[in-house]
Amino acid sequence: LCSSHIAAENSHIHAAMEARRPDSAAHTADDHLDHEHAIARLEDAAREVEASHGALRADALLALYRRLALFVAENLVHMQVEETENNAVLWAEYSDAEIDAVHDAILASLAPEKKAAFMRSLGCEREAKSAAETLALEPALAGAPVRIAGAIYTPTDESGDARKFTQALARLAAGRGVQFRFGVTVRRLEAAGGRVTAAVLARAGGTEERVSADAYVVALGSYSPLVLRTVGVRVPIYPLKGYSITVPLTAGEVAPRVSLTDEAAKLVFSRLGERLRVAGTAELAGYDTAVNRVRCEAIVRRTRELFPGLRGTDRAEFWAGLRPATPSNVPLVGRSRYPNLFLDTGHGTLGWTLAAGSGRAIADIVSGRRPEADFAFLGAGR
Repeated sequence: LCSSHIAAENSHIHAAMEARRPDSAAHTADDHLDHEHAIARLEDAAREVEASHGALRADALLALYRRLALFVAENLVHMQVEETENNAVLWAEYSDAEIDAVHDAILASLAPEKKAAFMRSLGCEREAKSAAETLALEPALAGAPVRIAGAIYTPTDESGDARKFTQALARLAAGRGVQFRFGVTVRRLEAAGGRVTAAVLARAGGTEERVSADAYVVALGSYSPLVLRTVGVRVPIYPLKGYSITVPLTAGEVAPRVSLTDEAAKLVFSRLGERLRVAGTAELAGYDTAVNRVRCEAIVRRTRELFPGLRGTDRAEFWAGLRPATPSNVPLVGRSRYPNLFLDTGHGTLGWTLAAGSGRAIADIVSGRRPEADFAFLGAGR
């Protein structure tokens, strides 16, 4: 939303807040000032977005803004603004049911065709499909007991086996002289004179080895912060544990061939030959990679709901891994405050999707070339 839209909508928030306060005498002047400050911060943020990316003209978003303003007024439990030197942080505490209601309101207010049109405006080819068109694209959904209302279809979207891709890429790289060091751990980096001087590796037996180079690229996913902090570089990356199940398929079995995203359950279904991979969920558990069977069994249940004819769900393999998440979901690619230390990390759930483009960009940056991609690459002072 552009800043003028935000300003125009504020009257609805004020009216809603005043009309729905159960006891106006119980709210202090500080409450009102907090609200005023929150609105001012919202306007500032909108101006920043408008200056960087231009105004987003979407009637659905304006309607959503008003609806969520009313929701906040009706259900707000606690609102507070915390001042720091550089920013003000606004947060609200909601029950799980209230958060679910906000989520439902967002989905309900953004019609499929408007979402598709918005993505097309950004260069992503998307088409809104009716129920009949959806079933024609993916016949395996015909057996679902749930009603299929339609879908958003991306003709250029693809899926594949990331493991096979990585193994093949490693073979090609080795053929061009790349040396791979397996069975070692990057324990720390060392720096002196404003530059990184070595990467310290730990072998399986516990002995250490120092590797010196002209340039160092940290691309360690969720573990990047642990290595970077050894030279005082802090990055906003946190591990989010994700889960997947892999269902074996038999010859002739009716199973999806189109990559599917179940927006309600936040799951992605990908066909990998004679296997069906279903992935999703997000768990805050630090660096714990243990598999929580309860979460995996929930994925199995949803898979059975959509594809009741699958025969291998009782033999599904469970897996868990860590996603390097950033607050904005935007990866950190570019140069650190050390001129010879570079970052290519924080890709969240889109590691393979963004891998080739990020790799090309970081190769350009290390080599002193300007990357082709239009992206906010990290620069000096990070």
